[in-house]
Amino acid sequence: MFLLLLWPRPCACRILFSATFFPTAYYQAILFGSNESSNDPSKNTGAEKTEPKNIIPYSIVLPSPFPRKNFKLLVHAGIQTTYKARQNFFGQVAEVIAQTVSSRQGNYMVYFPSYAYMNHVVEIVEQEGRVENIQVQVPQMSEPEREEFLNQFTRESRVTGFAVMGGIFGEGIDLEGDRLIGVVVVGVGLPQICPEQDQIRAYYGARNEDGFFNAYQMPGFNRVMQATGRLIRTETDKGVVVLIDERFRRKDYRDLFPDEWHPHETIFNCQKLKKILRSFWGQENKT
Repeated sequence: MFLLLLWPRPCACRILFSATFFPTAYYQAILFGSNESSNDPSKNTGAEKTEPKNIIPYSIVLPSPFPRKNFKLLVHAGIQTTYKARQNFFGQVAEVIAQTVSSRQGNYMVYFPSYAYMNHVVEIVEQEGRVENIQVQVPQMSEPEREEFLNQFTRESRVTGFAVMGGIFGEGIDLEGDRLIGVVVVGVGLPQICPEQDQIRAYYGARNEDGFFNAYQMPGFNRVMQATGRLIRTETDKGVVVLIDERFRRKDYRDLFPDEWHPHETIFNCQKLKKILRSFWGQENKT
């Protein structure tokens, strides 16, 4: 999904383009501000000029040029990834990863909300030995280390990379074709609770807006979209995305799904996961 935003005003124009400017209303408010706030006389100090009331952002949403048949999205809603509950599901997350990787030989990326969470699951995956050639992101990687990490993903390799959402491998990387055939996203990507995010939450709350959505939910979901966006980079790419978290089943998250994520399937166990992936890869009749 591509979104083009224009803000016409006398002698000025701003053009912004991104595949993750979604939902539209959220980014219009974040980038341009609402008409109510910018044109409220009581908030005009005189030092700044207010925009005319009839000037509003103009947006164009363009459909994806990539064939939908090449993209399979699954939501695993049988696993909890909240901070309090995640330790009870480390083994199940590891099982989903192993099942996804074994569905077809190739390269995969697995994204987590934090290094600590990732390392717990990596330890289990390594102990079980069902996933070969694991590459794990570490904090503060140098440029040569980043290049070495990505260079492991070739058209002939079978690499499973573990990384954090919102990090150096969560956006801005292109692994075309067989360099990446699957992505697993663990959790909804919520930023860690901190004074900065809480100030953002309080700011929007004071404006009678949804502070949690603006400070935590939407920034987190943006990380999820960025991670899934690493998969399909050209019109010939084909692959699967597995979103792990029961919250992806909720309406407030489903309403954030871009058009390209529909239709999708919701599963609750690895038996169903295995069946769907085998069918997608055309292996239904193979052992």
